[in-house]
Amino acid sequence: MTINKVSKEPAQKLQVFIAGETIDLCIPNKNPEILRTWSDWLNDPEVNTYLAQGIFPHSVISQAEYVDQHKKSDRIVLLIRPKNNDYIVGVISLSRIDMQNRNASIAHLIGFKDGKPDSIFYSLEAKAILTRHAFEKIGLKMIYCQQVLDLINWQRWQPLFGYFFEGINRYVVRYGNNYYDAIRTSCIIDDYQRIKEARGGNIWPGKDKVFELLKKTNHLKTLEELKRWLNDKYSDIRNNIE
Repeated sequence: MTINKVSKEPAQKLQVFIAGETIDLCIPNKNPEILRTWSDWLNDPEVNTYLAQGIFPHSVISQAEYVDQHKKSDRIVLLIRPKNNDYIVGVISLSRIDMQNRNASIAHLIGFKDGKPDSIFYSLEAKAILTRHAFEKIGLKMIYCQQVLDLINWQRWQPLFGYFFEGINRYVVRYGNNYYDAIRTSCIIDDYQRIKEARGGNIWPGKDKVFELLKKTNHLKTLEELKRWLNDKYSDIRNNIE
């Protein structure tokens, strides 16, 4: 399914909440074209695989209701717009914001791939600068996220921004008649500050530096190796108790 870009005027008029280098994180509004693009992503089977949002249909009306609801909830939802461009490519959220325990959950979705050179940075920078906002503006102490193991390749980049492996939750995600294990990672304030200081005071040190870091870590497959190791150990245990 091909997702059309939002026409120039609505995307250009989105208000920037957090400005970045390769992307800006913008405040959603109820412009019908914005909402149409957003709902198209959620209805696209190539995008909503593993997502609960793929179970029920989405429309301009349902997305308008969602925009109204999240303004009154413990959630920040922002649209990802490539820098100096006139379209949006995804959405990122900070949800379950718990001010008592100072933690929250982070998640994002890329609905449109524009194929531009900077597109390799969109997800990474969106997560990095929203993480910065969560720690430095909201005052959180820990941010966690969860992703199905089938998407494990994405996880190899997470330590670059302070997100480290916590564990694997079995059968925690159900899509249709299939159940999926999910990996949980988290970033605590101590790791965030350590990495930030090592990069001269910014968790996002610039796309050129990030590209060099990506090349250095491309060979690392710690999570894949851990998954295989866990499966082997679980098999040994099952064979000894049955």
